[in-house]
Amino acid sequence: FVVFFFKLKKGYCYNNGFGVEKDLKKAFEYYLLAANQNNDDGQYSVGKIYFLLFIFYFFFFLFQILRLLLLKWYW
Repeated sequence: FVVFFFKLKKGYCYNNGFGVEKDLKKAFEYYLLAANQNNDDGQYSVGKIYFLLFIFYFFFFLFQILRLLLLKWYW
């Protein structure tokens, strides 16, 4: 119980920049370590990051397609 709790809290500190320099990649790694040990909060954090990345890439590619269509750069 204690091991994944500290991994989760370390990921939280890296995610928010508490006591360390903010590093989202390290935060994700610690969240993933906690999630692999069946921690609910770690699994939630990993899922939230994946969801936010999915939304970001979805709208990024949607914007690119609309830009091509609206500006008539589509051949």
